[in-house]
Amino acid sequence: MRRLGVAALCALLLVPAAGAAPKSKLTEQRATAIFLANPKVASWLRHFPPKTRTTDATYSAQYGSWTIKVWTSIDKVGE
Repeated sequence: MRRLGVAALCALLLVPAAGAAPKSKLTEQRATAIFLANPKVASWLRHFPPKTRTTDATYSAQYGSWTIKVWTSIDKVGE
């Protein structure tokens, strides 16, 4: 019984370390540049002048991933 208690205590001590979210090694600027350089993304963005584009990058520490958003100021896109 004592071994079980010690094992449970050790497991509880390790949970916060294992559950800690990793920090991103990328900056917002670098993550955005990588996304925009993707061939499919770059191909689609050729339809819109660079001056009309806006980007936003958000890092989720919970999931360890970036969300990159790109939009244009041109009205009626896709019509």
